[in-house]
Amino acid sequence: MATNSITIAQTEAYWNLLRNASNEVKLRLIEKLTRSLLTTSQKEHYPTKDEDAFYELAGAWKGNMTTDEIIEVIADKRSSDNSILLDQ
Repeated sequence: MATNSITIAQTEAYWNLLRNASNEVKLRLIEKLTRSLLTTSQKEHYPTKDEDAFYELAGAWKGNMTTDEIIEVIADKRSSDNSILLDQ
C-alpha cells in the first residue's frame, strides 16, 4: 500500500511539473514513455527526422559499371592543374 501512495505522489509531482507544457512537448513525452514501456521483443524502430532524411537520400547505385570501373573513372577525372607557390 505504501508503494502505491509513493507512485501516486510521484505521478502528481510529474504532472505538476508538466501540466503547463505545450501540447507538442506533451506528445513527445508520451511517445518517449510509450517507447520505454515496450519490451525488447515488441520494440519497433521509429526513425527520427534525421534518420528519415538520411534514408530518403540513401540508395543503391544504379548502373552497369563495376566498383573497379567507377574507381578508375574517378581517378581519371582527377586533375592537379593548381600550382602551389611557396615564395617567401
